[in-house]
Amino acid sequence: MTRCSLRLLMSVLCLSLLAAACSGGTPSSEAAIESTIPETLAATDDVDEVELVEVRVASLGTIDSSPVWIADSQGYFADAGIDISFIPVSEEADVAEALVNGTADTAALSATQAIKLVAAGEPLRITNYLNATSPEATRHSMTLVSTAAAGLESGCDLENARIGVNEVNSLVAHAVTQMMINDECDASTVQFVEASLTAQPGLLETGDVDAIAVFEPYTAQAVRLGFVEVANLDRELCPGLSRCPIGVVAVHDAWADENPALSEEFNRAISRALLWMESNQTEYRAELVKCCGITVDDAAAIRVFDWVGDLNALNTDLPRLMDLLEAQGKLPIRPDMADLLG
Repeated sequence: MTRCSLRLLMSVLCLSLLAAACSGGTPSSEAAIESTIPETLAATDDVDEVELVEVRVASLGTIDSSPVWIADSQGYFADAGIDISFIPVSEEADVAEALVNGTADTAALSATQAIKLVAAGEPLRITNYLNATSPEATRHSMTLVSTAAAGLESGCDLENARIGVNEVNSLVAHAVTQMMINDECDASTVQFVEASLTAQPGLLETGDVDAIAVFEPYTAQAVRLGFVEVANLDRELCPGLSRCPIGVVAVHDAWADENPALSEEFNRAISRALLWMESNQTEYRAELVKCCGITVDDAAAIRVFDWVGDLNALNTDLPRLMDLLEAQGKLPIRPDMADLLG
C-alpha cells in the first residue's frame, strides 16, 4: 500500500470515528487559519500526486503534546506533504534523548527541558510554542493533589513531605520548589518520588507519597479517585504573570538547516492544529479519550491548556521562565535567546 493510499484510508477511518472533528472548521475559521499562517510550499488538492516526506517526531501521548497528534489526526501534516513518523517514547527524558541523538528530527517537549538542553550546548532550537499555563485563571494546569486530611496548605507544610513527580527536574517539580521558596521555607527538605505520569494517581492510592504534582488529565483522574486539589502550582511558579510557558516544539539544528521548507511546513501544520483545538473544544476532548487513555468523564472534567499560536510570545515568556530557573539555581548557564530560537 502506498503512502497516499494509507492517507486515504486514514481519512476514511477518521471520518467514521469523528465526523464532526474531521469535517474541518467553518469558512470563517478556515479563513483565519489561512490568513495567519504563511504558505511556504505550493498546496495541492490532488492527493494522488503528492509524494509525502517522512518527518520523525518524538512526543509523549499526553495533553501538552496533543497539537502534534491533532495535526496528524486532522490531516494537516499530510496536507503539508509530510508523512509523520512517531518515535515511541515513554518518558520526557526519552523525548529529549531522541532529539539529541538524531533518532527524531523534531520533538514536543517542555520549555524548561528545551532551555536546559540548549544551555548545555546541544544544537537545538525552539520553532513553535505549544501551550502555556494561566496562573491566575481557572484554566491552570499544574496542581498539587493530596488527601484532605494531609493539611498541605502552604509551602512550609511540604517540608520533609514526599511528593510524586514525573521527573525531579520537571516543570512540576520546579513549581513545588517555588511554592516553598515563596513561603520562605526550606525547599531542600522536600522528597521527590519519581514515577511515570500515568502512575501518579496510584502513588496516592498506595500511600507511597503525601501528594502528587501533576497536570491534566492526571489531576482529573486523581480527583475522580477522591483526592483533592491543595495548590495551584501555576500561580506558585509564575506569580503575578499572565502566562507561564509549558510546551514547545524543538528541532535539531542540522535537520532544520538541511530541510528549511520542510521544517516550516511542519510548524505550519502545528499552528493549524492549535487554531483547530481552540475552536473545537468538544471534538478535541473526544480526541483526548483516544490518545491519552483517559475516560470520557476525565476528558469532560479536565482544564485544557492555553494553546499559544504566537511564536513571538516566546520572546517575552522564555526570559521570565529563565529568571525563575536561575533564582532556583536550576540554570547555571543562561542561554541566549538567539540560540534558543535559532
